[in-house]
Amino acid sequence: MLKAGVVDSLIKLTKESKDENLIKQGIWTLSNLCSGKPLPKFELVYKTIPIFAETVKTKQDTETLIDASWALSHLSREFHLITMRANFTDTQ
Repeated sequence: MLKAGVVDSLIKLTKESKDENLIKQGIWTLSNLCSGKPLPKFELVYKTIPIFAETVKTKQDTETLIDASWALSHLSREFHLITMRANFTDTQ
């Protein structure tokens, strides 16, 4: 699903919607796409960072805030691992 471009479509739908329930479901879905084991490839999900950050800044719904926060946590962990691998490879 990630390789098929579902992230871009979900981001667009979530950003353009005025329906709070649809936004909530969009954030939940995007959050689930950014988690799991193994974590998805960062290049397939990095575009979600701005919508999660905006959600944390502007939304009041607790469940939506939790989903966005967890997603940012997973994404930052993946970015950290990528950076560590790159630094390790550079020193070899």
